[in-house]
Amino acid sequence: MADRVVPIGQEDGMGADWRIATAAGTGVLGTGGDGGAARGAVLNNPFDVAFDTTGNMFFTDTFNHSVRRVDVGSGVITTIAGTGLAGYSGDGGKATAATLNQPYGITLDRAGNIYVADRLNSCIRKITARGGTIETFAGNGRKGFAGDAGPATSASFVEPNGVALDCEKKWLFITDVADNRLRKVDLRTELITTFAGTGEAAHTGDGGLASRAGIFGARAVAVGADSTVYVLERQGSTLRRIDAVTGVITTIAGTGAHGYAGDGGAATNAVFDRPKEMCLDTDDNIFVVDTENQAIRRIDARTGIVETVAGNGKLGPYGDGGPAVLAQLARPHGIAQGADGAFYIGDTENNRIRRLSVSG
Repeated sequence: MADRVVPIGQEDGMGADWRIATAAGTGVLGTGGDGGAARGAVLNNPFDVAFDTTGNMFFTDTFNHSVRRVDVGSGVITTIAGTGLAGYSGDGGKATAATLNQPYGITLDRAGNIYVADRLNSCIRKITARGGTIETFAGNGRKGFAGDAGPATSASFVEPNGVALDCEKKWLFITDVADNRLRKVDLRTELITTFAGTGEAAHTGDGGLASRAGIFGARAVAVGADSTVYVLERQGSTLRRIDAVTGVITTIAGTGAHGYAGDGGAATNAVFDRPKEMCLDTDDNIFVVDTENQAIRRIDARTGIVETVAGNGKLGPYGDGGPAVLAQLARPHGIAQGADGAFYIGDTENNRIRRLSVSG
């Protein structure tokens, strides 16, 4: 793919002078660095990123089967869950003594409890803020689709990938990429239901109820300030919107083709390539991790126009300190906005967390 250059120097988010740097990881694949500076740590395919209310960063160090934390004040990194070995064990004990199996999505509630999509264990694990203990919050470990209207711990998933909380922290949304469904758990009752998707591996149902639509590879989920739910389709290469009041689903980005096209125009006419994650900023602009295009793309909340804000289309590690659109990424899988306003990217195959910010 050819290098991509977009205009820089504007003052708003669209076409702004975005810069990139490394926030964690040396780029070397491996494990290590706990107790030291995050930029000196060794990671193994970090995926998703999240922040607590005080600005501490958490990310899934996926192929190290662990969850790691970077202190907002000191920049020191520690492992808070996982032994580094793949497995399923440890519920009821310290999260650092537990085993996970390729943790993917991560999110936190207001109390600082952490919810992790334990992908190959087909469940969601919860790490408590007080005591750092771990438990299975949803999923019985048996691959399949079952359990709606019952306790979340009795439900079955195939391959849960993404997790997100609504703004009031009442619901946990879970994308099951291999089951083509978006499910939700009531945090008060801990009962689970299907929110979107029939299980059909197809992109169908626009203009109708999300519960009757086909979600083609439900990979990631995010919730806006107005409770609108967004679901990203990996196989469909599209972004869909579910109205909080009516439950109606529409496509707001992507044509369904795989590729790269459309910057500067309506997101509905743009082409993405198997996107893996997204986040919303404080103005509900959407940042999409366009994984196979080695790019981060921004959809303006007011205009619906899409632009690339990071990544030149070439898989690689270079570009720190310069314009983000000239930098290389390597199959990024995660993104979240920090308390400092910057965006932190799980730059997966570069074994780094990168920091994306507007210059000045």
